[in-house]
Amino acid sequence: MPDALRVAAMDCGTNSLRLLVTDVRGDQKRDVVREMRVVRLGQGVDETGRFHPDALERTLAVTREFGELATVLGAERVRFCATSAARDASNADELSDGVRSVLGIDLEVLSGEEEARASFLGATRSLAGPALVVDIGGGSTELVVGADGDVGWSHSFDVGSVRLTERFLRSDPASIDEVTALESYLDDVLTPRLSGLDPVSNLVGVAGTITTVAAHALELPSYDSSQIHGARISVDDVRTACLSLLRMSVADRRALPFMHPGRADVIGAGAMILDAVLGSVPLATDEVLVSEHDIPPLSVTFGARIGPIRAPNVTLSGVGTRRRRRGWWPGGPRVDPRRSGDRTPRRRRRCRPRRGAALTRRRRAGDVRCRRRGRPATARRRSWHPPGRARRRRWTLRGRRRCRRRRRRVT
Repeated sequence: MPDALRVAAMDCGTNSLRLLVTDVRGDQKRDVVREMRVVRLGQGVDETGRFHPDALERTLAVTREFGELATVLGAERVRFCATSAARDASNADELSDGVRSVLGIDLEVLSGEEEARASFLGATRSLAGPALVVDIGGGSTELVVGADGDVGWSHSFDVGSVRLTERFLRSDPASIDEVTALESYLDDVLTPRLSGLDPVSNLVGVAGTITTVAAHALELPSYDSSQIHGARISVDDVRTACLSLLRMSVADRRALPFMHPGRADVIGAGAMILDAVLGSVPLATDEVLVSEHDIPPLSVTFGARIGPIRAPNVTLSGVGTRRRRRGWWPGGPRVDPRRSGDRTPRRRRRCRPRRGAALTRRRRAGDVRCRRRGRPATARRRSWHPPGRARRRRWTLRGRRRCRRRRRRVT
């Protein structure tokens, strides 16, 4: 897209960190790349009220990876937003300092209303008419009612897949008592707010929980964004898929071909939230529209320019640390060191013979043997590269004898 501004948005939730790089020119938008990593930033936040050091380490490592990718793709502006977990954690300044040291920009913590409006703008940018947008995250759930980009009603509930899993669903699979307690809690929280809404004709679901439930309802052989985005699924099929995921164990969920490994242990609570919302909201439709566009690109056009990508102020382990220390990756995006096949290339060095008077005497006597063929080391040069013809004359016994004979003839 010529004369377009390329921007990058990073949405750091309680469970995942998302990246959107898009070209914006006026009202025209074209997505360049979308990435998602499960970092579980909200690990233990509901219980302790603080970020766990391991969660900060994972989040800043992925932040660096996304920052390098945005730089390589030529993003002129970038915005990093955090949501529910950053609102609840008392040590959110550690995350802010880490983001500033990695990206060179300030962290922006969205309020519940701002998060709900952002989800609404991203999900309904290509949808006309009134709609209800449901965004189920790891720490909170946002519901927004509006039409044509204008928000009429919104609310952020402190119920999320990670938060409720740590609070209620501690067994594998969940016991009847745990499920019953969670159902009564959701009814007490959601019903007073949602029962008084006017019936909506369009129900749009966004974020990873709803897209995973949609993939299960569609019985996809793998996670395919092209089949999930824009899919219209009946409400009954969605609620059946929610119940099916809740009954499974974590191992059975991970065995599903479309399931992300980092979402398998919390999808049960997320499915219960979606089922409770569908049972509480007055609906004028019998289907759910699934959308993967939950990050609005227009909100990043006023973001700061991206700074130099620096290493985070945390101790990272794995191949990525050795790469950063050696400076092996000059400017491209960092490959996840936990993936298979990711190896740091080693510099090829030429084998050089050991030096020393004792070793020289042994070589002359023919006592030192070649590693490969058992010949005397003086008869074959040990090298990774085959020697040329001129070198072969100098380095072999036969070549040295010929050279001596030639010198005698010349003299």
